[in-house]
Amino acid sequence: MRPARFAAAALLLILAALPLPAQADGTQTGAAKVAPATASAPLLDDLAPKTENPWSRFEIVSLGSIPIVLFYTDFSFDLQRYITHGFDRSYAPWPIKDESYVSLTKEQTYWRLGTALGLAMVVGAADAYLHDRKIKAAKRLREARASVESIDSP
Repeated sequence: MRPARFAAAALLLILAALPLPAQADGTQTGAAKVAPATASAPLLDDLAPKTENPWSRFEIVSLGSIPIVLFYTDFSFDLQRYITHGFDRSYAPWPIKDESYVSLTKEQTYWRLGTALGLAMVVGAADAYLHDRKIKAAKRLREARASVESIDSP
């Protein structure tokens, strides 16, 4: 970056950070006029229920559960392989693996990874479903309380 462009960009950043000058009547000039907040006005943002995207929750839980699900899937496949080969130590699962461990083929690795990814998606879907049910139950409870309060108030 040229020194002149750098200096111009730095000057613009400094000017943007400076406070706006106040007019004689105490109001601010410029486009960033802020209305004063009153202490008695309720904060509507805090009272309104928060909405979230269910797909983002599904994505976060699914991606977050992949390492755990992959570990247990790999252990389960190793244990199944160990049992089917007559408890041969060369097929032993993780805690008792040694240098004589028989490595996996690419097909077996892909099968394990695909199973783990599928299970992670099931975990994410189950979490999203249960969370959606919880949100709907809370909404019904809020509506029931509001109807009871409207009946009780004169």
